[in-house]
Amino acid sequence: MEPAVVRQAKAVGGLIGIVAILFFLWFTFVAIPVATELWHNWRAWCQQKRAQRAQRAHRKQAHSITVEESDSGGYQVVE
Repeated sequence: MEPAVVRQAKAVGGLIGIVAILFFLWFTFVAIPVATELWHNWRAWCQQKRAQRAQRAHRKQAHSITVEESDSGGYQVVE
């Protein structure tokens, strides 16, 4: 007959194995897909923000004017 300590160690070892398997299954089928989805959403959001910034910069550039001093001492708008 085995001592109680050995039986208890085997039970704990079995429990650790079950928890490890459950964690692996959770990680494989829940955590990785969720993290992947979050990553794709984050990249799409960043890309959208980059496009908005570029669009704003283009709009600012399209509305800017350049003023130069003319030969007669006044100022003129240069396209």
